[in-house]
Formats: sequence, structure tokens, C-alpha cells
Amino acid sequence: FFTLLLLCLLLYVFAIAFTQLTVDTQVGQQFFPSVPASMYTLLVFGALADGIGTPLEELLKMHWFYAGMYLMFVLFATVTVLNMLLGVLCEVVCTVASVERETRAVAFVKSKLGDVLRNMDEDGSGTISKEEFAKVLDSKELVRALNQVGVDVEGLAELVEVIFSDEEA
Repeated sequence: FFTLLLLCLLLYVFAIAFTQLTVDTQVGQQFFPSVPASMYTLLVFGALADGIGTPLEELLKMHWFYAGMYLMFVLFATVTVLNMLLGVLCEVVCTVASVERETRAVAFVKSKLGDVLRNMDEDGSGTISKEEFAKVLDSKELVRALNQVGVDVEGLAELVEVIFSDEEA
């Protein structure tokens, strides 16, 4: 946002300068007749680099100083536009990296919890009974696997009665 604002400020300041410097000249009438028209000329020819040489040649015919100012604007505008593009690129890369980290974390948790649940289900019924769950707390390997995926095993042990309340009913 701020880079775009900087580009607009550059366009405005240089548009005023070129409008004033080229007043009552052929170049002024062709490229810089008013501030909005000057901003358009600078944006299209200078910042977006669509035919940089067209105004440059005409300004150079007037005076080398005007051509130098135009090139200075092109330099500033190009750096500003590249800064904007780089910012967008960095934002996209960060977003993709974040999504990839989340996907890997989910896959890791799913894999680890799948292993833990298969080890807990001793009778192969596809469900875990209260007795099977109680054995998990005794297995250091299963407790370590649950800790790796961020499960608070002690807190889970306190909730055994709530988790398996349907089994007793």
C-alpha cells in the first residue's frame, strides 16, 4: 500500500514539474499539457516502461536537463514498482510456506495418532476401551508419541471418566 502511495506521490511531483517546465512548448502540448495528462504520460511511458524513449527524445531536443529529470523519474518509478512486485512475491511465498508447514504438521499428527490408536486397540475392534486406554498411560513409547503431536497426556488421563462415560452406561 505504501509503495503504491509513494509511486502516486512520485507521479504527482514529477507531473507538476514537467507541466511547469514544458509549458508553451511542443513537448508540453504533446506529453505534458496538464497535471493529470502528465501523470498519465509518466505512468505509461516512464513507470510502466511502455516506450520510454518517445518522451525522452523530445525532452532531450529541448534540453539535456529535462531528459535527465525524466530518466531520474524512470529510475525512481522502476525501483518503486519493483519494490511493490517483490513485496507481493514475498507475501505469496510466505503464505505458501505457511500452508505447506500446516499440511506437513497435519500429516505428521495424523500418522503418529494413527500409529498410537492402532497400538492402543489390542482387540482389533476399531474402538478403544477404557482398559485399553489405561494401558496407554503405562507405555512410554505411546506417551512419547502423544507428546510429539502436542497432546497433554496428564490432562487426557484426568478426562478418562468423561471420555468413556458412555461405556459405563
